[in-house]
Amino acid sequence: MELVEVLKTAVQSGASDIHLVIGKPPLMRLDGDIAEIPGFPTLNADEAKRLIYSILYEEQRARFEEHWELDCSFAISGFARFRVNVLLQKNGVEAVMRVITSKIPTPEQLRLAPSMINFVDLPRGLVLVTGPTGSGKSTTLACMMELINQKYPYNILTIE
Repeated sequence: MELVEVLKTAVQSGASDIHLVIGKPPLMRLDGDIAEIPGFPTLNADEAKRLIYSILYEEQRARFEEHWELDCSFAISGFARFRVNVLLQKNGVEAVMRVITSKIPTPEQLRLAPSMINFVDLPRGLVLVTGPTGSGKSTTLACMMELINQKYPYNILTIE
């Protein structure tokens, strides 16, 4: 089993997140629910570590082994990008990977209220977009920044 196979299967199934948990087969989040990714065996500690380390650079491995936590990104060229969190649990190394879409949705697709869309016309100021994990903050910001870029030659600073 290779991690790229696992990730591709999950993305093609419509997953938003992929979980590599020791003692379970690879898992995916579909419409908010956790489900097994079909066709993959249960992970033991060695297999989980091998899969996770296969996508890390040597520097990232060293940083993880120093702090026992790592946030990074990973891309399958021409297919998908992932925000990755690697952590040490009592049984070994586990990871959660969030699928990052490369297509920026329109305000209509996000069903943004007109009052939200009007924020793009502000010449200056601070706009906060808040919410729990997975609520669409980054997607909303990407959509709004795309609108700004289409209309104005502004410099935009975002902090996540």
